[in-house]
Amino acid sequence: MILITVTLEMTANAYISLNQISYVSQKDYADYTVQLQKAIQTTPQKAAFQRIGKTFMRTKNDPMQADYFGGSHFNSMLEPSYPNFMGQIGEPAGDGFVADTNQTEFTDAF
Repeated sequence: MILITVTLEMTANAYISLNQISYVSQKDYADYTVQLQKAIQTTPQKAAFQRIGKTFMRTKNDPMQADYFGGSHFNSMLEPSYPNFMGQIGEPAGDGFVADTNQTEFTDAF
């Protein structure tokens, strides 16, 4: 009886907990991915050290997903000195992420 009660409680708890997490629908994800690929393909990339900054973003790992050179990145193993530096020059940054959104020629080269 205890085993049945525990199993039912754990199943109900998992169901209720997971239903509260919002996910992006597959259609929205696919639409965004297609638009991102179109935008990247129309942008000439001259050299490996040249980065692309966008005015739209789904995640901070868009450069990795679409295979282009960008400064936005999320990684739980990111060295703390990089987000600290990016935050000090005015870029959005936090614990394990940086977002390449407001680059100027100076900060991009720096």
